[in-house]
Amino acid sequence: MSRSLFFAMGTAFLVAAYSVLAFTGEERHYRLWYYVPAAALAGSLVADRLGKRQSVTFWQWAVDIGVALLGLARPLFGVPPVSGHAVFSLHAMMTGRSKTTVTLAIVSLLITLFAKIILWNWDRTLWPGLAGGAISGSVWKLAGAGVWKRPTGDSINQ
Repeated sequence: MSRSLFFAMGTAFLVAAYSVLAFTGEERHYRLWYYVPAAALAGSLVADRLGKRQSVTFWQWAVDIGVALLGLARPLFGVPPVSGHAVFSLHAMMTGRSKTTVTLAIVSLLITLFAKIILWNWDRTLWPGLAGGAISGSVWKLAGAGVWKRPTGDSINQ
């Protein structure tokens, strides 16, 4: 079993267990279908990053941490008015390296689109979330391309 799949299953299991033990009725059901897939994606993306940690730059880690904090801020504090699921799913789809991560990102994004468009009647947080995910994914890629590398002493004045 790949490391990404192992981490995905582990985080999904932990969130599912928490949902079953701590909630009942619709609250439990909501967490199981909406949060468990996102948790699986989070575990898979963490495994991706840890597996390639030598090639992930400081700025890429900073972008990942910013995306994670934004995604956690919504369920904990209700702000900002941006879909954390949309940001995180699109960011992971653009930056994930394993097939497991990209597949889970697509599934998570489809679940988010279904919920925000169909169930919640075009929830206003969807578009800012999609824009945020596209921006964070693009910035993450630029950061890996060496756009923000410090010049060495040899490259100055050449």
